[in-house]
Amino acid sequence: PQSPHHVLGIANMRGDIVSVFDLAALTIDEPMATVNRPNLIQVDYEDTTVCFAVAEPPNSLTIPVDTIKKQASNPPADPNGLVAEYVELGEHLIQIIPVDRLLAHRALVQLISSYSAE
Repeated sequence: PQSPHHVLGIANMRGDIVSVFDLAALTIDEPMATVNRPNLIQVDYEDTTVCFAVAEPPNSLTIPVDTIKKQASNPPADPNGLVAEYVELGEHLIQIIPVDRLLAHRALVQLISSYSAE
């Protein structure tokens, strides 16, 4: 009940209880659109497993390396400094956030370490 706005709760993912975070709230400080059943993306990195809730399932893309840029022509706000690179595909701008950078976000580090201590 007293969790930050980007913490949605926990989920049983294939027998493991993992924390669930609102990816939009965590990355751009705005909660995701209200949906009846958000899609969960499970991220396993080193010894950490978390889930991120998203309103729409992500599409798999094959992105040529030469289209990845450090700067975008008109980048959206990145208040938490998580975006490392951009890809412009037609009218769409894709933000690339490395998993290690996302999991190193101060809010996640605090929550994950507090759960590990229990």
